[in-house]
Amino acid sequence: MLFGGEPTLASEQIKYFVDIVEKDLNAGLDKTVAMQLITNAVTLPEELKVQITRIINHPKMVFSVQYSTSHIKEEHDQTRIFANGEGSYDKVEKTVQEY
Repeated sequence: MLFGGEPTLASEQIKYFVDIVEKDLNAGLDKTVAMQLITNAVTLPEELKVQITRIINHPKMVFSVQYSTSHIKEEHDQTRIFANGEGSYDKVEKTVQEY
């Protein structure tokens, strides 16, 4: 499980970890691996999207992405705001749709 703070801000570490798992799976690891990424979905770096998309399709990988929102847009934008005062709901929605 990849969570805590905002894990996508540590995308290099996630990529490193996923690379190790992928190498083990490709080397014949006789186990199914389950991974979960919990994110606020404000940002999901392109290289991480590519890597996740690739490993999701591995037959011995179960990978899920969970994103969090605060109910409806109005409530979300009142409590989850950017430094410039704008709400983040539209950005989260865009990131999820792109993924």
